[in-house]
Amino acid sequence: MGAITVIKGWSANCMLCSMFILYIPVLLCSFHVHWYSECYNWRESCNSTDTIVNLTDSGNLVLYGYSYGNVTSLWESFKNPTDTFLPGMTLSLDENINLTSWRGRNDPGSGNFTFMLDAAGNQNAIIANKEETTTIYWESSAGLYAFLTSTEDQKDAEFENARLVMNFSGKIEYWVQSVRSTNGTWYLSDAEPSNNCSVYNVCGNFGSCNLNNKLKCKCLPGFKPYVAQKWHSGDFSDGCTKNSVSCGNTFLSLKMMKIGKNLEQRSRVENETECKELCLKHCDCKSYSYNQDYPELPCWIWKQELVDVQEEYEFGYNVSLRVAISDIEPTVQNCKPCGTNMIPYPLSTSSNCGDPMYFSFNCSTTSGQVSFKAPSGTYRVTSIDQNRTKFFIQVKDVGSLRLNQSLPFNQTTPRNSSSNVLSRVTDDVEIVWEPPLEPICNLSTDCKDWPHSTCKSASHGKRKCLCTKSFRWDGTKLSCTQVSSPSEKGMILLLIVGITSVIVLVAISFIYIWRRKMTKRQDKLTKEIEYNACYIVKAMSKT
Repeated sequence: MGAITVIKGWSANCMLCSMFILYIPVLLCSFHVHWYSECYNWRESCNSTDTIVNLTDSGNLVLYGYSYGNVTSLWESFKNPTDTFLPGMTLSLDENINLTSWRGRNDPGSGNFTFMLDAAGNQNAIIANKEETTTIYWESSAGLYAFLTSTEDQKDAEFENARLVMNFSGKIEYWVQSVRSTNGTWYLSDAEPSNNCSVYNVCGNFGSCNLNNKLKCKCLPGFKPYVAQKWHSGDFSDGCTKNSVSCGNTFLSLKMMKIGKNLEQRSRVENETECKELCLKHCDCKSYSYNQDYPELPCWIWKQELVDVQEEYEFGYNVSLRVAISDIEPTVQNCKPCGTNMIPYPLSTSSNCGDPMYFSFNCSTTSGQVSFKAPSGTYRVTSIDQNRTKFFIQVKDVGSLRLNQSLPFNQTTPRNSSSNVLSRVTDDVEIVWEPPLEPICNLSTDCKDWPHSTCKSASHGKRKCLCTKSFRWDGTKLSCTQVSSPSEKGMILLLIVGITSVIVLVAISFIYIWRRKMTKRQDKLTKEIEYNACYIVKAMSKT
C-alpha cells in the first residue's frame, strides 16, 4: 500500500498540533484523506517539554507528552473518533459515542449529521441533523445498537473486523471485513436510514408512512393535512391535525403499525377491554395497543402526538386509534376504514356498505390494505382522494390494465413517477369514479343522512332514497339540492323585469333632467354674451 504519512499542523498559541491529517497513498502521487482531527483539547498539555506522535499498526494515532523523564498519553484518535468507529476501538457503556459526518465526500470538515446515543437513556442510537428544527433524523429500534455490545454482561465491546461510519449523506453505515477476503476488502453490511420511511417522523405528526406506496405519506383516519398546500406539493413535515376536537369514544383498529417514542404509559392489565377502558379515562389518550408479547406490561398508552408512524411494518403491532365516529363514517352507508385507508361513499368493500355498483374493492384484515378488482387482475390501491373522486392503483404493465366498461370507473393517466417498490418497477395509475345515483335503501332510516329524501320504490324493483318535491339528486355533492318550480321561475323572471324597468326609467329621468338643466344654462350664457356685446358696441359708438 505504501508509506503512511502524518502531516502535523502547529498552533500559534502553544506550539502543539492544532490538526492532524492522515493520508494513505492508494495510487502513485495520489493521496486521500482517511482520518483527521481538530485537536482543540490538546492545549491543556502545553506544559510538556516535548511531544511524540506514534501511529500504531492498528491505525491508532497517539500523542505522548514527555516531561521530566515521564511519558504520558495526552490524546489518541481511538478515544476521539470523528466519523468512523474503527476495529480496535473500545466502547464503554458508561460513555457516549459521537460520530460526526464529514461536510462532503472530499471535505473532512464537521458535517450536519451526528450519530450518538439517545439522551433519554434507553440505549437507542439516533442520528441528529443540525440543519433541521427537529434534530432527530433517525432513531434505531431497540436491538439495532446491539452490534456495538458483544454481550449484555460484557461492559466493554471490542471490534476487530467491523467499522461504523457516519456518512455525510446522513446514513450510519456498518462495514465488515470478509474472513475469506485475501486483500482485506470491506463490504457494506447495513445502513440506516435504509428507506424513506426510516427517516424519523418523515410524514409529520399523525401522518403514516407506507414504504410500499409511491405516495408514501397519508394522514391517519380522522385527520387532515395541517397545511394542505404544502402536503399536496410533497412536503409532509407539518403533519396532520384532527378533524374533530372531541375526544370521542370510538377506536379504529390499525394493523402492523409502528409508532415512535412518544409512548406515555405501560400498564399491567388482564385483557384488551381493560386497556381500552384505561385509555377512555383520559381525554388526551390518542391511542392504545394491547400487546401480549409483553405479558408484564401489555397495555401501551399514547397521550401525546403520534410521531414516526409507519404502516405495513414487518415487526409492527396492532394499534387502536381514538377517533370521532363522524370522521370515519359520515353516513350509515359508508364502509368502515380499511386500516389507515378511508373508504368514501359510494366506494364499497362489502355487499352491506357503499353502493353495489362500486363494489370493486377488497380490504385485507391482516395488513389493513385496500385492493381494486378488475377483469385484468387485482391491484393494490395506494391512495384515495375523496374530494377529487379518484384513486391510484399500482400496475406493473399499464398496457395490460383492463376495466369493466359497465362499471362507473375510468382510467385517466399514470402518475408521472416510477420507483422501485418491493424490488419491481411499477406505475401508479389514476382511476376516477363517476357520480353515483340515489342511494339504495330498505328502511326510511337508511335515508336519514340524505335530507329531503324518502325511501321509495324505484326502477327494477329497488328501493332508493328519492328526493322529495322541489329537490333533485346531485351525485357530485351526494345530496338532494333544491330546484325551482315553473311558477317560482316565473315570479323570479317578473321580479327581474320589474327591477330592470325601474332602473331604466330612473336612468332616462336622470338624463332628461340633466339635459334640461344644461339647456337652461346654455340659454343663460347666450343672453349674457349678447348683453355684453351690446354694451361694448354702445360704449364704442359714444367715443
